[in-house]
Amino acid sequence: MKILIAGGTGFLGRALRQKLLAAGHEVTVLTRKVRVSPNKKERFVAWDAKTPGDWADCLEGADAVINLAGENIASARWTPVRKRVLLSSRVDATRAIVTVLQTVREKPALLISASAVGYYGDVPEVPLTEANAAGEGFLAEICARWEDEARKAESSGIRVVLVRLGPVLGEKGGLLSRMVPAFRFFMGAIPGTGRQWISWIHQEDVAGALLFLIGREDCHPIHSGNNRSQAVNGPAIRRADQQWRNIVSFISAFTRYAIGGIGTTGNFTTFRAGGYGRLILLSSLQGNQNLLIHGLFLL
Repeated sequence: MKILIAGGTGFLGRALRQKLLAAGHEVTVLTRKVRVSPNKKERFVAWDAKTPGDWADCLEGADAVINLAGENIASARWTPVRKRVLLSSRVDATRAIVTVLQTVREKPALLISASAVGYYGDVPEVPLTEANAAGEGFLAEICARWEDEARKAESSGIRVVLVRLGPVLGEKGGLLSRMVPAFRFFMGAIPGTGRQWISWIHQEDVAGALLFLIGREDCHPIHSGNNRSQAVNGPAIRRADQQWRNIVSFISAFTRYAIGGIGTTGNFTTFRAGGYGRLILLSSLQGNQNLLIHGLFLL
């Protein structure tokens, strides 16, 4: 199959491209930094992630489009300017793709568009499914508008599948790359109560799920991509040494201020400081992933 990926050079996109190429698919990647791929079945095409352009020709005759475009939610403080960037990077990119899809003659049969579990808002201690309505808050607003743009492709006869992802774990990127440095300097902290649920999923599982959805026409239009066995971040790290607790209290208050609005959302994972020992990181990545999230924070 001919697959086009928007946002294919990021943490998720890299894993997905590897799986698609290994399965024999032809992959076209829309990117702001064009490069030459060593694989003859893969090519990179320039776009600005905002407006239709020359890249529109790539959608002609494609079998499926996967939209992963969007700025990293956790890479900077949530200032008013940053919030506008987070929203526009998702909505504008999706709108550009759908606009082009409406004009091409040989349309793809499928558009898979990423979303997030932030769609449900901060709803602690309540099981949520794809049937739940959108919640409240900034993340819920982003996801609702993001999904609304993607659904507009349905008017052109294109099947739309929305994938609501939780925090993604994996090596060389994602949540862990933001968290680990603080722990190495005994500076990990937790803004809030520590009772936030972590609806996490592994990078390889996301890529595998997207590959599965490409090959199935009987899948539901909305999928929540996360591990059903979630963890609460506070109890997972109770072994923090007592002598660090006063430092943690100060750091927790400071961290909430430093990262802005992102510190108030229940789906964002933050952690308490550890003691003298080393951080046990990815100790069970290849085994039972339920152990991973607990083993990750014990020092």
